[in-house]
Amino acid sequence: ARGTCPQVGLGGHATIGGLGPVSRQWGAALDHILEVEIVLANGTVTRASETQNADVLFAVKGAAASFGIVTESVLKTHPEPPSVLRYSYTLQLGKHADMASTFELWQTLIADPKLDRKLATEIVVFELGMIISGTYFGTREEYLALNFEQRLSKNAKVSVVELDDWLGTVANWAETEALKLVGGISGAFYSKSLTFRPDTL
Repeated sequence: ARGTCPQVGLGGHATIGGLGPVSRQWGAALDHILEVEIVLANGTVTRASETQNADVLFAVKGAAASFGIVTESVLKTHPEPPSVLRYSYTLQLGKHADMASTFELWQTLIADPKLDRKLATEIVVFELGMIISGTYFGTREEYLALNFEQRLSKNAKVSVVELDDWLGTVANWAETEALKLVGGISGAFYSKSLTFRPDTL
């Protein structure tokens, strides 16, 4: 599954989970590891797959750094989607209570078990506003049928970009991810402990 984590690169991304925009459709990146070459702690170079050293492959999928250094990976790929849309909803909200209700609407939307798996979404919250953005791996008609805008807020500044090729989609993602290449920017976030379950959304 395509994802990004510049701080640890592909090796770290794929061997400790690896979530990205297509994870709801295809699973985590570690689900796509078919075979690895790994230098174990005792210095031996070992190949691991479902048919050879399967226990090592199992360990690599989630905890590779605890067992050795992966020097080569064989990954399963998927055909590129024929149509992709990138969307962004910018909401300027006057009160914190409005933010909470909009956040709750978003949570309810993404917790819906019937939500189309072709939809990827994320939210960035800032002082008296938020940006809900993501990717839809389908046609504009399918996306509009989700009524995403109506379910969140009619007062959002909306941007929807239709991309008809996979490389264009990846380039669009790269614009956003390029800002993270030097590493994460630390920031304080204060909150009470929250537990999210379907009955508490």
